[in-house]
Formats: sequence, C-alpha cells, structure tokens
Amino acid sequence: MATNKEIIVLNETVRVQQVLQDDYISLTDIAKYKNPDDPRFIIQNWMRTRFTIEFLGIWEHLNNPIFNRVEFEAVKNESGSNAFVMTPSKWVTLTAAIGIVSKAGRYGGTYAHKDIAFEFASWVSVEFKLYLIKEFQRLKDQELKQLEALGVQLVRLVRDLYEQAVGLAHAHVRLYAANIVVHPVDPRYPALSLHHYPLLRRPVLMAAADAGPVAGPVTGRVAG
Repeated sequence: MATNKEIIVLNETVRVQQVLQDDYISLTDIAKYKNPDDPRFIIQNWMRTRFTIEFLGIWEHLNNPIFNRVEFEAVKNESGSNAFVMTPSKWVTLTAAIGIVSKAGRYGGTYAHKDIAFEFASWVSVEFKLYLIKEFQRLKDQELKQLEALGVQLVRLVRDLYEQAVGLAHAHVRLYAANIVVHPVDPRYPALSLHHYPLLRRPVLMAAADAGPVAGPVTGRVAG
C-alpha cells in the first residue's frame, strides 16, 4: 500500500499518511475547507479550547505510554483563557504527544490520528466530518480489496512452488527406484539427500522396496 494517499471530500483534497503504522489525516487540508488562506489559524483556534485539550489528553492517556501527564495538567489549567495559545508543535514538545504530528516538505502540514482528525472535522463542519468518514471508509475498502488480490496471487505462487518441489522430489524417487544412489559419496556430485523431503521418505522407501535390492556396492554411481 502507498504511504501517501489522498481522498476527495466536498471538492477538497485531504491527504492521508501512515504514521506509527496507523492512518493520520491532514488537519491542514480539513482546515482549508473553512479557511483556505490560513488553515493554521483554524487549527490553533481549535486547540485553544479547554474541551480540545481535555479530548487530546484523554486520547494520549489511552494510546501513549510516554505521555507527559504533569505538563498536560499545566496546559489544561491554562486552556480556555484569553491569553492561552497552543500550536501542534508546542503541544507535542510539552507533552510528548503522538496523536498530532507536524511534517515539512511536499506532504507537509499538520496530521492527526484518524480519531483526532474526525473530532477536528466535526468542529470545522459536521457535514464535512460525515463526508470525510464516508470517503475514508471507501479508501480502506479499496485497500482491503487490493490486499485480498495480493493474497490470491501469493497463494498461487506458493502452490506453483510447491508443485515444482513435489515434481522434483518425485523425480528423485524415480531415480532411487531405478537403483541410482541419491546420497553420493563423491563430494563433486550434488547431494540429492532424502532428508530434504521428509514428507516423501515413506514413498521413497516403498518405491525402493518395489524396485528390489541394489545390485552392487554403494559407490555413489549407478550400481552395475
């Protein structure tokens, strides 16, 4: 699966990235639905509210074993006041949060775990949130179909390799039954050892018994 993906929500392109083996959705792209010129301002306004800080703190408490609860309590006590200012990078620095990340470069911006992104989208627009959930689920369904297709191809590959291995093993059985020693003494010859095929030991012994005793000494060559 691709690391960077995109979905279209109410004519807005919303990027999705894999972070910490989970889906993180661009808060920057969601904020553009409300303010395309300055989406950072929308995110900062959302993070100024006490409700948002409490929500983020609960999420981190449930999902982040290194979350700095002492710093979080200090931030929570300040939240909601007129002088309170919070940004994604400041939040991460103070509390060691993992639910929100800031990225630079082509796919830069502020990303958040899908749980947090859906909550932010609800604050921006309830309608946008519902369409976001719908398109995100469509993306996951497409990924599941691709994984299922890869699984079918993998099963076919394993089956083909198994059939080739069994065919090779059967050829060794026929050689053994024809009184050709399959464990050569001379190291210059490849050792077609029966222990490579433990499941075929019984068929080999039965085939050897049907072929009769080897006529001649065991020399690593055709007995004659």
